[in-house]
Amino acid sequence: MAKPAPKTALRKAPGREHPIAPTPEPTPEQPTTQAPAAPATSEAAEKLPMYSVRMDPALRRRAKRWAAEHDTSLQALTAAALSDYLDKRGG
Repeated sequence: MAKPAPKTALRKAPGREHPIAPTPEPTPEQPTTQAPAAPATSEAAEKLPMYSVRMDPALRRRAKRWAAEHDTSLQALTAAALSDYLDKRGG
């Protein structure tokens, strides 16, 4: 007996602007001292190996708040902080 043909996956509808959504204002350039931005595409992110760490919830909240205030991701902040830490200690 032959297997039935697989059904097509659900497809996401094409994106449209919401009629009431405000138009985003252009933001001024950020200072060059901020942490580097996370990869822009999911392709770039897929090439990076996954790494996880347990930390105090209060420290995580502080890091997330700082990242949001400086328009960067928690991933970029963590990578920059770890890199700076190792550079200062000869790692």
